[in-house]
Amino acid sequence: MCSVGSYQPGQIWLTSWTWQEIFDVVFICFMIDCCSISLHFTIHFIKEIIRLKRLQRRLHERELEEVRQRLWELKLELERERAAAPKPWQPKLKKKRHKTKMIGDNK
Repeated sequence: MCSVGSYQPGQIWLTSWTWQEIFDVVFICFMIDCCSISLHFTIHFIKEIIRLKRLQRRLHERELEEVRQRLWELKLELERERAAAPKPWQPKLKKKRHKTKMIGDNK
C-alpha cells in the first residue's frame, strides 16, 4: 500500500500501488465521468423543458391575444348595433303624408 509518508524523491508512485488502489482510482474516475455525463444530460433535459415551456407560453399568449381581439370586435359590433337600434325614450319619426290632389282642386 502506498502512503504519502513512504514517498521518496524520484520515485514513481504508480510502481508502488497495488491493483486494488489502481482499481479504486479507475473506478472513481469512471464514476466521476458517469456523474458528469448524467449531469450534462440532466442540464440538457432541463433546458429542453424550459424551451418547450417558453414555446407553450408564447402559443398561449398568442391564443389569448386572438381571443382578446375577437372579444374587442364583438364589443364594437354590439355597440354599433345598440347605437343603430331605436331608443324607446326617443320619439319615433312620423312619416309625412302627402295630400293627394283631387282633380277639382287647383291649389
